[in-house]
Amino acid sequence: MRNNYAELNPQSRGMRKQFRRTCSDFVHAVNSAKTKQMIRFGFLLVALATTFSQAQAAELPATAHGSFPFCGSGKRMTCVVDGDTFWLGGLKVRIADIDTAELEPPHCAYERDRGLAAKARLRALLNSGPITFRQAGRDEDRYGRKLRLVFVGGQSVGKVLIGEGLARPWTGRRQPWCGG
Repeated sequence: MRNNYAELNPQSRGMRKQFRRTCSDFVHAVNSAKTKQMIRFGFLLVALATTFSQAQAAELPATAHGSFPFCGSGKRMTCVVDGDTFWLGGLKVRIADIDTAELEPPHCAYERDRGLAAKARLRALLNSGPITFRQAGRDEDRYGRKLRLVFVGGQSVGKVLIGEGLARPWTGRRQPWCGG
């Protein structure tokens, strides 16, 4: 008794052939270049939507309070990197209106000393009261840092650092801190 159902139902043989053809057509369609391209496009859309939703969630608050230590070698959440860059809640912020001496690496002893002093003063300012932000031109620089004017207690952090000789106004590019 091989396939009694097939003997009872003459249409079953044709249905099996049709089913095989349909399966074959489906496999062929999935393997076609156009279908693969559409699948890739779908994955791209999902990736973009995910990135966009994460970018929307990764915004600086209007006002922040925090305890700002100096950044170490671990994961950076809220800490001071140097005289014009800090992390807040996992977002890297670059103070948009100033330039301070480099620490990584400094090009001379004077630059190192100015950089360390600016870093210490920025930490003291950020720890002294509520911090507010204003966007200045572009949202981010080429390194992915949020570009912001930063205020503590209504006072511009950039202007304070410039007034104390620890920073200079940002002109669009870094200027050397070492003589010659």
